[in-house]
Amino acid sequence: MNRCMVCGGVIPEQAGNCPYCGEYAVQVIGECSDEAMQRLEQKAAVKRGKLLEGISVQLVTLDWKNDGLEQHTVSVGAAEELYHTEKWLDLNFAPAYQLRELEIKSVVVRGGQQKQLHLCVPVPDGSGELRAGAMLDDGFCLYVLLKSENGTVTRSEPVELLKL
Repeated sequence: MNRCMVCGGVIPEQAGNCPYCGEYAVQVIGECSDEAMQRLEQKAAVKRGKLLEGISVQLVTLDWKNDGLEQHTVSVGAAEELYHTEKWLDLNFAPAYQLRELEIKSVVVRGGQQKQLHLCVPVPDGSGELRAGAMLDDGFCLYVLLKSENGTVTRSEPVELLKL
């Protein structure tokens, strides 16, 4: 099993390019020195930065006001900051004990364009308030996250960020 050095996605055998980010599949014949591997990883990081440049993730929150609900869009972070890193909003909200999952509206901003997503996230076990966040995993797959006070984290189904 080969992994893409740029996005971490699994590259099928005999594939010439990564199915997620399109990067050429790097294949090393024989030994690869530490110095050569560092150069490859540096080039991959530069390419990752270019692919994720200008992409950010936002979550939509609701606040109770005197005359009803008010919707706010809150930035979770730039896509490059979310790569293999969980980022959490600085606000907590009351748990929904009777619900098994929450539908969370998120917005992906790329080059001035916005794409709205409605992602369902299982409600984590535990009591107390919940926090919402996001992360990018291998293959630049976006996950919306929920975390309970006891630290249990659940995630939505993945969305391939570069295919939006």
